[in-house]
Amino acid sequence: MNKPIIGIAATQLDEYVEELYNSQVHYAQGELVEAIRAAGGIPLILPIGIPIEAVEYVSHIDKLILAGGHDVDPMTYDEEPHPLAGSLVPKRDFFEIELVHEMRRQKKPIMSICRGTQLLNIALGGTVWQDLSLRPEETTVKHNQAPTRSDVVTHSVFVEEDSELAKIIGENILVNSFHHQAIHKVGHGLRAVAWSHDEVIEALEGENILAVQWHPELAFKTNENDFEIFKHFIKDM
Repeated sequence: MNKPIIGIAATQLDEYVEELYNSQVHYAQGELVEAIRAAGGIPLILPIGIPIEAVEYVSHIDKLILAGGHDVDPMTYDEEPHPLAGSLVPKRDFFEIELVHEMRRQKKPIMSICRGTQLLNIALGGTVWQDLSLRPEETTVKHNQAPTRSDVVTHSVFVEEDSELAKIIGENILVNSFHHQAIHKVGHGLRAVAWSHDEVIEALEGENILAVQWHPELAFKTNENDFEIFKHFIKDM
């Protein structure tokens, strides 16, 4: 049986780094490429394009992964940028939003990670908190675990019993964490299925969608739950 082609929506080096090297670089994390291969897929990096190219991109892949990286431009969900917002790459945002819409039109599965989950939620009509400090609830969990190593799991997540995610990894898990933004309003066709102790949404599900706020690609070699997520996405979705 042919292995599925897993498209990875590429990220881009920050502009100041590109200016230093006088070169524009689109890339995907090596750990994400390794995780896809280990779980039985063929990774294919999709460089940032223009939205009209999404139809062609999607026609050449079986499934799509939206990876981590920059904050999503608040203009994509009709907000002005807050002073606590991080670096933005709007052309990446608009291209990935169109990738999401085209994947939905072609009925192909999507997995998203951290920033990718926020982008996916926005693409489907949701919003994000531009910084965890802006939530009405008190943030009592360290959601950016640096300088702790990325392959170490550092905080608890509770997964809804009747979710697909719970069938894959159980209801009480530990995750790594590297984010300062969070899901606010949940997008159309999605539902929240996992939360941290301080009520930050940690995972979303929808038809052909598996979305997590943590980074399973960084811990799949040391944390069996994270590898199970990749195996499920590549083999069973």
